[in-house]
Amino acid sequence: MAKEIKIRNLSPSIIEKLDNIAKKKGFKSRQDYLKNHLESLAISDELKDKDEQYKILFSKVLKVLEYNTIALNKFLEVNLLDIKEAINEEKEKEHMNE
Repeated sequence: MAKEIKIRNLSPSIIEKLDNIAKKKGFKSRQDYLKNHLESLAISDELKDKDEQYKILFSKVLKVLEYNTIALNKFLEVNLLDIKEAINEEKEKEHMNE
């Protein structure tokens, strides 16, 4: 069921500005413009929350990648492997297969 929101004590100049904006943006009425704007506002708050969660997750994944890189480099060092040499060998194999 749809509910109503009533905003009190808006100055006539603000109402006129809202009417002009609604008209410029092609809305049928001020009410349609404000409804659209409020719906967008509600969604943008949800998106901000998701964005913050994404940033936290990205930070954690980045930290794991850093630890994996350290572990891989240590493994290569202990086993006397040269990663650059291994990459070059793979590239040479690819060129030979072309």
